[in-house]
Amino acid sequence: MRLFLLSLAFNFIITGFCTAQVKPTSTTYTGVGLKGGSSSSWFSFDPSLNQGGATGYTAGLLLKHAVQVHENEPMMGIQVELNWVQRGWSDKIDSATTYTRRLHYIELPCGGIRIPKS
Repeated sequence: MRLFLLSLAFNFIITGFCTAQVKPTSTTYTGVGLKGGSSSSWFSFDPSLNQGGATGYTAGLLLKHAVQVHENEPMMGIQVELNWVQRGWSDKIDSATTYTRRLHYIELPCGGIRIPKS
């Protein structure tokens, strides 16, 4: 029993000084932002109409989260957006009348990002 306790104490002392790997220090980046701008769109119909494009607005909120595990590696992460977009078309009925149709969309794009090491 005495030999067992002595070997157990020896193991605790030795393993305190030995490490197989150094724990990497990770860097994280989290960002929240707003985006906005204009959009231009066209629709095609069958049979074709005398139509043109329509311009609209776009606005959104984005969330970006990236992690760099090792110092010499690029950051990897994910970016999620929630966007409101106006799309549509305009139809020229006659020389004095133009019909414009605007559609409103909610988009939820999601993608991975890679931020190169600078």
